[in-house]
Amino acid sequence: MTASAASGNVVIQPLLSKKRVDILTQLAPVGMVTTSPHVLVVSSQLPASSVKELIDHAKANPGSLNFASAGVGGLAHLASELFMRQAGLPGFEYTTWYGLFGPAGVPPAVIDKLGAALGKLGADKAFEARLREQGVDLHISTPKVLAERTRKETAEWDKVIPDAGIHLS
Repeated sequence: MTASAASGNVVIQPLLSKKRVDILTQLAPVGMVTTSPHVLVVSSQLPASSVKELIDHAKANPGSLNFASAGVGGLAHLASELFMRQAGLPGFEYTTWYGLFGPAGVPPAVIDKLGAALGKLGADKAFEARLREQGVDLHISTPKVLAERTRKETAEWDKVIPDAGIHLS
């Protein structure tokens, strides 16, 4: 059995759990399937028409701005916290991604077969067009790339969560 999982579920949720677990000991990466960018929206009442102007306004008026997200500990919430810490710094990146995972211990031959099927999906221009209409980018990767991204983002969010004092009750 395989399952598609969002980055927030695979990376962030284990970091917020009372009993933390290295998710890659529980799941076997097959490959990334899609990425989905997020947008930054500000009120037209703010004197900011660019990200730089927003950052400058926030620095000049500490504590005067707030943000909204879908909920505490979600990817949008954490990305907002990360943005506040890194605003104006090179390297700020934030996207949601979906990957295909199987249970730990899936034989490599099965992973290879599933990866080949993902590769065929990646070549399907009609499928890619349907995703783009929904604001989602087809982004097929190897199991190794998905595992590396999962580890990298886990390490990054593991710094943001305690720094922002985020925990689930």
